[in-house]
Amino acid sequence: MDRSTLIANGIIMLSDLVLLAAVIYGVRVFLMRKAPLYFRILTLATVCYASASVFRMLYYLCYQVIFQGMGITFFGYFGCYLFLFSANFGQYDSLIDEKSTRFRKYRIISVLAPAAVLVLILIHTFSNAENAAPSVNFVTGIGYIPAVFASYYNLKHFIIPDMGFLFVRWIRRANLCALIIEVADVLRVLLSALADKWPGALLSLIISAAFLMMLLFAEGGRKTWLR
Repeated sequence: MDRSTLIANGIIMLSDLVLLAAVIYGVRVFLMRKAPLYFRILTLATVCYASASVFRMLYYLCYQVIFQGMGITFFGYFGCYLFLFSANFGQYDSLIDEKSTRFRKYRIISVLAPAAVLVLILIHTFSNAENAAPSVNFVTGIGYIPAVFASYYNLKHFIIPDMGFLFVRWIRRANLCALIIEVADVLRVLLSALADKWPGALLSLIISAAFLMMLLFAEGGRKTWLR
Protein backbone atom coordinates (compact mmCIF):
# COMPACT_ATOMS: atom_id res chain seq x y z
CA MET A 1 0.00 0.00 0.00
CA ASP A 2 1.55 3.30 -1.10
CA ARG A 3 1.83 6.45 0.98
CA SER A 4 -1.04 8.23 -0.81
CA THR A 5 -3.42 5.37 -0.07
CA LEU A 6 -2.38 5.31 3.58
CA ILE A 7 -3.02 9.04 3.87
CA ALA A 8 -6.40 8.67 2.18
CA ASN A 9 -7.41 5.81 4.48
CA GLY A 10 -6.37 7.82 7.53
CA ILE A 11 -8.41 10.81 6.40
CA ILE A 12 -11.43 8.59 5.69
CA MET A 13 -11.21 7.05 9.18
CA LEU A 14 -11.13 10.52 10.72
CA SER A 15 -14.04 11.52 8.48
CA ASP A 16 -16.09 8.54 9.68
CA LEU A 17 -15.41 9.44 13.31
CA VAL A 18 -16.54 13.03 12.78
CA LEU A 19 -19.67 11.84 10.97
CA LEU A 20 -20.38 9.40 13.83
CA ALA A 21 -20.06 12.30 16.29
CA ALA A 22 -22.58 14.26 14.21
CA VAL A 23 -25.04 11.36 14.23
CA ILE A 24 -24.71 10.83 18.00
CA TYR A 25 -25.15 14.54 18.70
CA GLY A 26 -28.10 14.83 16.34
CA VAL A 27 -29.91 11.79 17.73
CA ARG A 28 -29.36 12.99 21.30
CA VAL A 29 -30.96 16.36 20.57
CA PHE A 30 -33.57 14.68 18.35
CA LEU A 31 -34.93 12.79 21.36
CA MET A 32 -35.40 15.96 23.38
CA ARG A 33 -38.97 17.15 23.82
CA LYS A 34 -38.21 20.65 22.67
CA ALA A 35 -36.26 19.62 19.58
CA PRO A 36 -37.89 21.53 16.69
CA LEU A 37 -38.98 19.82 13.49
CA TYR A 38 -36.28 21.70 11.56
CA PHE A 39 -33.50 20.16 13.65
CA ARG A 40 -35.06 16.70 13.49
CA ILE A 41 -35.18 16.84 9.70
CA LEU A 42 -31.50 17.83 9.57
CA THR A 43 -30.71 14.91 11.88
CA LEU A 44 -32.55 12.52 9.58
CA ALA A 45 -30.52 13.88 6.67
CA THR A 46 -27.32 13.21 8.60
CA VAL A 47 -28.39 9.66 9.50
CA CYS A 48 -29.25 8.92 5.85
CA TYR A 49 -25.87 10.12 4.66
CA ALA A 50 -24.06 8.21 7.39
CA SER A 51 -25.87 4.96 6.54
CA ALA A 52 -24.90 5.31 2.88
CA SER A 53 -21.29 6.08 3.78
CA VAL A 54 -21.02 3.12 6.16
CA PHE A 55 -22.45 0.72 3.58
CA ARG A 56 -20.11 2.08 0.92
CA MET A 57 -17.10 1.65 3.21
CA LEU A 58 -18.04 -1.88 4.32
CA TYR A 59 -18.70 -2.96 0.73
CA TYR A 60 -15.28 -1.72 -0.33
CA LEU A 61 -13.57 -3.46 2.62
CA CYS A 62 -15.29 -6.74 1.80
CA TYR A 63 -14.97 -6.78 -2.00
CA GLN A 64 -12.19 -4.23 -2.70
CA VAL A 65 -14.43 -2.47 -5.24
CA ILE A 66 -16.67 0.57 -4.99
CA PHE A 67 -20.37 -0.25 -4.92
CA GLN A 68 -22.13 0.93 -8.08
CA GLY A 69 -25.79 1.17 -8.96
CA MET A 70 -29.00 1.45 -6.96
CA GLY A 71 -28.85 0.28 -3.36
CA ILE A 72 -28.43 1.58 0.17
CA THR A 73 -25.98 4.22 -1.02
CA PHE A 74 -28.46 5.55 -3.60
CA PHE A 75 -31.37 5.77 -1.17
CA GLY A 76 -29.12 7.10 1.59
CA TYR A 77 -27.83 10.04 -0.45
CA PHE A 78 -31.22 10.61 -2.09
CA GLY A 79 -32.92 10.65 1.31
CA CYS A 80 -30.29 12.95 2.77
CA TYR A 81 -30.78 15.65 0.16
CA LEU A 82 -34.53 15.20 0.14
CA PHE A 83 -34.52 15.95 3.87
CA LEU A 84 -32.23 18.96 3.37
CA PHE A 85 -34.69 20.24 0.79
CA SER A 86 -37.78 19.67 2.95
CA ALA A 87 -36.14 21.36 5.95
CA ASN A 88 -36.01 24.70 4.14
CA PHE A 89 -38.96 24.44 1.78
CA GLY A 90 -42.36 25.61 3.00
CA GLN A 91 -42.90 27.07 6.45
CA TYR A 92 -39.34 28.19 7.17
CA ASP A 93 -38.97 29.72 3.72
CA SER A 94 -42.22 31.68 4.08
CA LEU A 95 -41.03 32.94 7.47
CA ILE A 96 -37.93 34.70 6.17
CA ASP A 97 -38.94 35.38 2.56
CA GLU A 98 -42.09 37.45 2.31
CA LYS A 99 -41.96 37.19 -1.52
CA SER A 100 -41.72 40.95 -1.88
CA THR A 101 -39.85 42.65 -4.72
CA ARG A 102 -37.08 43.83 -2.38
CA PHE A 103 -35.98 40.21 -1.95
CA ARG A 104 -36.13 39.46 -5.68
CA LYS A 105 -32.39 39.87 -6.17
CA TYR A 106 -31.68 37.25 -3.51
CA ARG A 107 -34.02 34.79 -5.21
CA ILE A 108 -32.31 35.40 -8.55
CA ILE A 109 -28.79 35.05 -7.14
CA SER A 110 -29.80 31.82 -5.41
CA VAL A 111 -30.38 30.16 -8.79
CA LEU A 112 -26.59 30.01 -9.18
CA ALA A 113 -26.35 27.24 -6.58
CA PRO A 114 -28.67 24.69 -8.25
CA ALA A 115 -27.18 25.58 -11.63
CA ALA A 116 -23.68 24.76 -10.37
CA VAL A 117 -24.78 21.51 -8.69
CA LEU A 118 -26.70 20.46 -11.81
CA VAL A 119 -23.66 21.08 -14.02
CA LEU A 120 -21.52 18.92 -11.72
CA ILE A 121 -24.13 16.16 -11.80
CA LEU A 122 -24.27 16.26 -15.60
CA ILE A 123 -20.48 16.13 -15.83
CA HIS A 124 -20.53 13.07 -13.60
CA THR A 125 -23.34 11.44 -15.58
CA PHE A 126 -21.53 11.72 -18.89
CA SER A 127 -18.04 11.07 -17.59
CA ASN A 128 -16.21 7.93 -16.55
CA ALA A 129 -16.39 8.73 -12.85
CA GLU A 130 -15.70 5.65 -10.70
CA ASN A 131 -14.97 3.81 -13.99
CA ALA A 132 -18.65 2.92 -14.18
CA ALA A 133 -20.95 2.37 -17.11
CA PRO A 134 -22.99 5.39 -18.31
CA SER A 135 -26.19 3.79 -17.02
CA VAL A 136 -24.67 3.48 -13.53
CA ASN A 137 -23.53 7.10 -13.59
CA PHE A 138 -27.04 8.08 -14.67
CA VAL A 139 -28.58 6.26 -11.70
CA THR A 140 -26.04 7.85 -9.34
CA GLY A 141 -26.84 11.27 -10.80
CA ILE A 142 -30.55 10.79 -10.13
CA GLY A 143 -29.71 10.24 -6.46
CA TYR A 144 -28.34 13.78 -6.30
CA ILE A 145 -31.30 15.51 -7.97
CA PRO A 146 -32.82 16.60 -4.61
CA ALA A 147 -29.51 18.36 -3.90
CA VAL A 148 -30.21 20.64 -6.88
CA PHE A 149 -33.44 21.91 -5.33
CA ALA A 150 -32.07 21.97 -1.78
CA SER A 151 -29.08 24.08 -2.81
CA TYR A 152 -31.40 26.86 -4.02
CA TYR A 153 -32.97 27.30 -0.60
CA ASN A 154 -29.66 26.81 1.20
CA LEU A 155 -28.04 29.66 -0.72
CA LYS A 156 -31.13 31.89 -0.48
CA HIS A 157 -31.45 31.39 3.26
CA PHE A 158 -27.74 32.13 3.65
CA ILE A 159 -27.70 35.43 1.78
CA ILE A 160 -31.18 36.79 2.53
CA PRO A 161 -31.41 39.44 5.33
CA ASP A 162 -32.32 38.07 8.75
CA MET A 163 -35.17 40.59 9.26
CA GLY A 164 -34.02 41.10 12.85
CA PHE A 165 -34.57 37.47 13.88
CA LEU A 166 -31.52 36.37 15.87
CA PHE A 167 -32.21 32.66 15.38
CA VAL A 168 -32.10 33.17 11.60
CA ARG A 169 -28.42 34.09 11.91
CA TRP A 170 -27.74 30.62 13.31
CA ILE A 171 -29.88 28.91 10.69
CA ARG A 172 -28.06 30.91 8.02
CA ARG A 173 -24.81 29.26 9.08
CA ALA A 174 -26.51 25.85 9.05
CA ASN A 175 -27.62 26.50 5.48
CA LEU A 176 -24.07 27.38 4.47
CA CYS A 177 -22.93 24.04 5.86
CA ALA A 178 -25.68 22.24 3.93
CA LEU A 179 -24.60 24.00 0.73
CA ILE A 180 -20.99 22.95 1.32
CA ILE A 181 -22.17 19.36 1.80
CA GLU A 182 -24.09 19.32 -1.49
CA VAL A 183 -21.31 20.80 -3.61
CA ALA A 184 -18.49 18.87 -1.94
CA ASP A 185 -20.31 15.54 -2.20
CA VAL A 186 -20.86 15.81 -5.95
CA LEU A 187 -17.21 16.83 -6.34
CA ARG A 188 -16.22 13.81 -4.23
CA VAL A 189 -18.00 11.48 -6.65
CA LEU A 190 -16.33 13.17 -9.62
CA LEU A 191 -12.86 12.86 -8.06
CA SER A 192 -13.37 9.22 -7.11
CA ALA A 193 -12.08 8.17 -10.54
CA LEU A 194 -8.64 9.66 -9.80
CA ALA A 195 -5.72 7.37 -9.06
CA ASP A 196 -4.92 9.40 -5.94
CA LYS A 197 -7.73 8.89 -3.43
CA TRP A 198 -6.74 11.59 -0.94
CA PRO A 199 -8.63 14.47 -2.67
CA GLY A 200 -11.88 12.53 -2.36
CA ALA A 201 -10.98 11.54 1.19
CA LEU A 202 -10.32 15.18 2.08
CA LEU A 203 -13.72 16.14 0.67
CA SER A 204 -15.29 13.39 2.79
CA LEU A 205 -13.73 14.95 5.88
CA ILE A 206 -15.04 18.37 4.89
CA ILE A 207 -18.52 16.90 4.39
CA SER A 208 -18.50 15.16 7.77
CA ALA A 209 -17.33 18.33 9.53
CA ALA A 210 -20.04 20.30 7.72
CA PHE A 211 -22.71 17.88 8.97
CA LEU A 212 -21.52 18.31 12.55
CA MET A 213 -21.36 22.10 12.29
CA MET A 214 -24.77 22.21 10.59
CA LEU A 215 -26.38 20.48 13.57
CA LEU A 216 -24.49 22.65 16.06
CA PHE A 217 -25.66 25.82 14.32
CA ALA A 218 -29.24 24.54 14.13
CA GLU A 219 -29.17 23.81 17.86
CA GLY A 220 -27.83 27.33 18.44
CA GLY A 221 -30.85 28.66 16.56
CA ARG A 222 -33.19 26.63 18.76
CA LYS A 223 -31.64 28.00 21.95
CA THR A 224 -31.85 31.57 20.61
CA TRP A 225 -35.52 31.05 19.67
CA LEU A 226 -36.39 29.88 23.22
CA ARG A 227 -34.80 32.87 24.93
